This record gives sequence, structure tokens and C-alpha cells, in this order.
Amino acid sequence: QYHSDLFPGVLAGSALHCVLHQEIMAKMTPERRHRLSGFVWGYPGNFKLDRMPGQLVGLVNLGNTCYMNSVLQALFCTRMFQSQVVATRKRNAQPVLVSLQRVFRSLKHSKRSSISPRPFLDISHPPWFDAGQQQDCSEFLTFLLHSLEEEDKKGTEDDVNKTMTEMQWENCAGDDGGKTELTDDHRGHDSGVDSGGETGHGHSLVQAVFGGQLATSYHCLECSHTSQGTSSFTDLTLAIPTTRQGQSMPDLPNLPNITITRARHQLTVKDLLKNYLEPEDLFGDNQYQCDKCEGLRDAVKTTQIKAAPKHLIITLLRFKFDASNCQKVKLLTLVDCPESLSVPLSGGEVMRYQLYCVVVHSGQSSEVGHYYSWVRGRQGVEWHKISDEEVDTVTGKWDQEEQSRRDTPYMLFYQREGLV
Repeated sequence: QYHSDLFPGVLAGSALHCVLHQEIMAKMTPERRHRLSGFVWGYPGNFKLDRMPGQLVGLVNLGNTCYMNSVLQALFCTRMFQSQVVATRKRNAQPVLVSLQRVFRSLKHSKRSSISPRPFLDISHPPWFDAGQQQDCSEFLTFLLHSLEEEDKKGTEDDVNKTMTEMQWENCAGDDGGKTELTDDHRGHDSGVDSGGETGHGHSLVQAVFGGQLATSYHCLECSHTSQGTSSFTDLTLAIPTTRQGQSMPDLPNLPNITITRARHQLTVKDLLKNYLEPEDLFGDNQYQCDKCEGLRDAVKTTQIKAAPKHLIITLLRFKFDASNCQKVKLLTLVDCPESLSVPLSGGEVMRYQLYCVVVHSGQSSEVGHYYSWVRGRQGVEWHKISDEEVDTVTGKWDQEEQSRRDTPYMLFYQREGLV
């Protein structure tokens, strides 16, 4: 009524008019009500509500922040992570989580084709990241997930302290002599992954979605002692070899007129994962510190995946430090990234994953270039290319061969088969 009286004929047929008619006032959240009240006190002709139905929302580049935008899009399209972030109860000790919730809600409900993540950038960027400079998206993701885990841990500790204080007050007024003990649920906060790779109640949000476990053993070749241990991970970093074994050409000085053609095997993520899990010989400057021998010894290191994550993040190590010029150089080696990936576990089981997001780095080095994301559609028959504010849809599967040679997959997001 306000717009009809003050701006006759302007509201009718506008995007704002459609938005207001689609809203259900009884189910509207306070945050949404506040946002619409801002619309009401403005001029409807200025609103750019240009998001098409079903279209994904882009993110404004705030000055070389494509590294953050590509990561946010990858996390948003991880449906389990998105739903758990939005559903998590807010705590005062979780400012990064609260800001991430607002970004996710905007990406889902915004009527605009793009939004600005400025508040999230201000609160989530690593302190050593210089504003306006190109950064590593993998480094940002690692810092972000660590920040969320630290906030979750702090919030859990605050809840435990609050529970203990309440119990102490109850004990003072009760007749049990103050002998009430905390249950196991209040004694600590674990990593969130058990031997089967599943997560239970009370585990961190990050570990519940991306957490896995590695089993690492060191076998001393001097005393035959074997040391074993486990560690949690949220992503696997796979090295790309700079040279191929067995690719050297034979020297044939007596046969100058002969041309040899060698069929090259295309490198795949499966090859890199196999190399990652192969036993590693530790010798020379890389000897193992044996506790039994009490010294450096030659040894064999073995790594196995003990617990598989529900969502597997793989980072391809494309940036290598060049000591000759003290700079990071990019490896443009072509690596095939299959949509279906089988991952072997320590118990002999094989876990199958499906690719749903690829973060691509476009450029010749880590200092310059651009990050963007390819996101698989919900029906699996299309892929969405999200480059900051621009969103394009391509029918069919994501085809790496159609991309420029300098546009190389950097981070791969796989979802375990069978997850809803």
C-alpha cells in the first residue's frame, strides 16, 4: 500500500512487487523481515532483483578475492555442510560461523544475481593475507576450517563450563554432598571420526562432513621396530611429479634417420593417490628418528586411509618453489580428474566417491591469475561455472579438455556414494 500511494504505477509488475507477493509473513524470519523493511522505505525502481528462478547466486570480487569466492561456492554446494552450518545454534564465541551462516542464507534466498561477502571477508581472512593481493584458495580453506573447529571447541568448552557451574549451584542446594560427576559427554571434545569414518553426536561440524583418519607407520630398517600412529585430516594434498619415470629417450647415434614415437600415459588423480599411499623410503637427509635406536636410521614410511570422510577434498600441489628465482612456479601438467573415484582403505575396503565441485586456477603462477568454480547441478545433467559474479550453465558433464591449458583443476570436492 505504501508504494502504491507514493509511487503509483512503479511497483506494479516490478521485481519487488513479485517478491512481496511471494513472501509468507507468518513464516518470515526476523532477518528476512528486516531486509524487506529496508526495501519498503526505498524507491522500487532502484532495486536490482535480477536473479532468475533456480539460478545460482554469484559473489562480488572485493579486490582479488576470487580465492575466497571460489571456496565459499564449493562449501555452499556441499549440501551436508551447508545444512549443518545454517542449522547450528549460534554462540557468542563463533563469529566466523555466524557470518558464514549469513553468506549461505544469502546465496540461497537472495533475489539478486550476486551478493557482497564483505563482512565475511573482514572476519575470516588470515591475518597474514594482504588486502588486494592474490592468495592461495587452499591455504584460505585450511585456515577457515581450522577457525570453525577452534570456534566449535571454544563453544563446547563454554557449554561445559556453564553446565558445571549450574551443577555446582544445584549441588549446593541439594542433598548429594556435591558428589555429582560429569558424564562422558561433558569430559572432552574429540576429533569426530571413529575407526569406521562415521561421526556421532557432539563431534565438530567440520569433522562430521570432511573429517577422515590416516594410519601412519615407520619401520626401522636397523632394528626392525615399527612405530604406528593415527592423525585426522580434512583434505589430501597430492603431489604432481615434475618428471615421468621411464620417459627418457634412448641414445641412438648410429640410427640418425629413425624417429621414435612414445605413447604417453595421461596422469590421473588415481595415479597421484596411488603414489601418495605407496611406501616411502626414508634415507640420507630424510632419515627417521628411531626411538628404539635413539638415532637417525633408514626406514620405510607407510600411509593408509583408516577412516574415509563423507566428503573428500583433494588438493593438487601445482605450485612448487623454485630456488633459482625464489618464486613459486606453476606446474601445468595435465591431470585427468574422473567424476567417479575409488579410494582404498586400510582394511581392504574400497570407498567410492562422485565429483561435485572443481576449483580451477587460471594463470601461469601463484602470484597472478584467477580462481573460479565448477559446480555440478542437482540433477547431475549440467554443470555451473561460477566466476565471482558470473554464473554460466553447461549441459552435460564437466570436460577438462575443453578448458584452456592454463586453466588447471586445483581443488577437487568428492562426495561419498550413497549420501543424500
